[in-house]
Amino acid sequence: MNPQQYTPFKDQLIAAFREGEARMNGASKSAFHQLRRSALQTFETLGFPTIRHEEWKYSNVKAMIGETYGFDMGTDLTADDLPQLQIPNLNGNVLYFVNGHYRADLSQLVSPADQLQIKSFADAQQTDAETIGLHFGRYADFQDSAFTALNTAFASDGVFIRVPDNKVVTEPIILRFITDARQQNIAAQPRNLIVVGRNAEVNVAEAYRTLGDHAGFTNVVTEVVMAADARMEHYRVQNESERAYHIARTQVSMADNSLYHNATITLNGGFVRNDLNIVLNGQHCESFMYGLYMPNGTQHVDNHTLVDHAMPNSQSNELYKGILNDRGTGVF
Repeated sequence: MNPQQYTPFKDQLIAAFREGEARMNGASKSAFHQLRRSALQTFETLGFPTIRHEEWKYSNVKAMIGETYGFDMGTDLTADDLPQLQIPNLNGNVLYFVNGHYRADLSQLVSPADQLQIKSFADAQQTDAETIGLHFGRYADFQDSAFTALNTAFASDGVFIRVPDNKVVTEPIILRFITDARQQNIAAQPRNLIVVGRNAEVNVAEAYRTLGDHAGFTNVVTEVVMAADARMEHYRVQNESERAYHIARTQVSMADNSLYHNATITLNGGFVRNDLNIVLNGQHCESFMYGLYMPNGTQHVDNHTLVDHAMPNSQSNELYKGILNDRGTGVF
């Protein structure tokens, strides 16, 4: 028997999916939505994990799923609110996502189009359906993961990045994910897809912040696909509120001679779970995984890494460090 937690939040999620599906008309028959529907069915079966699950033995999600959240909520966040969120003197492609949705009016793109293709995941479903269909859900398997299944079921927006073969993106890509919880509890489920072509190079940074004192639930999945000889530096910085619940999965597929660096830095957040899974699908590729977590008060940070050496003659490197204060807890 599969141990799981039944809560009103689970019922709320299932109802929200079905209400959205009823408004889709013909789009509900697309292959993209059929995968989403399959993911919802998996989530219904799995339910939220308990501490009886080995993978969640030391991280109890009971408080997180006991909250009531608003979905697809609007926000009055404007450019006037950005100074407190911006990093001074930072140049590059800066994209803002508020409550899980792309805000073009707050964003800036500086790299030439022949060097970088970048747009919202929502737009890419229409303009790049073939690429989305080829990669979406192929790497981040949801059969044994309730939160990945949940994100896949609700995948609607986030970022789509494609670097063509033999291109080097000279400017960094900064993805700013803002949870605006100033008025009420908010749930957001960004879905990101990054495709790095043969002998291409890119640097991507994800930064997460919460505004307001209400609870915020972020459940994000990022799939990274690296072709042969591709190179990527990938940073994740979490600096959220005491009432922020953050579940993140980064799934990386590496081909021959590719090079991937990941650094995950958790500064603040009430409950944080980071899953970094890397599959070395080619020979002579190398991955680096670095982490720093600094929980304080009653904050809880759980970093879980998994490396699959699917092919020989490749190498992985890992170093995580934690600084714990007060009653903060860390799991690794």
